[in-house]
Amino acid sequence: MKGVINKFVGKTRLTTYGIISLISIYGILTWYFGIPIQVNETEMELIVSLYDTKGELVGKYSGIYKDKDLTSIYNSNQLALPNKTNKSFSNSVQQIRDQILNDATKYEK
Repeated sequence: MKGVINKFVGKTRLTTYGIISLISIYGILTWYFGIPIQVNETEMELIVSLYDTKGELVGKYSGIYKDKDLTSIYNSNQLALPNKTNKSFSNSVQQIRDQILNDATKYEK
């Protein structure tokens, strides 16, 4: 078994409204109305290759997961980014696991 992590991204940034709220007097309105000012994004891409005892490739599986979460001042999740990144990684691994289980008969002898 060999595995490759092609992408492992977790980032938080301000939305356009978030930037406007910092540089103008209208920022109070974005806060008051709960307009999303921040976005947390995660993106994962994993590839797992399975080989037999002779070293020949038996199967190749990939898991791709993307998530985007907009938040306002009322429900800020900036500190939750590591947890969100971990969940995205787990979802990618789950996709690979499900693919392998679907091919289980391929590996029975």
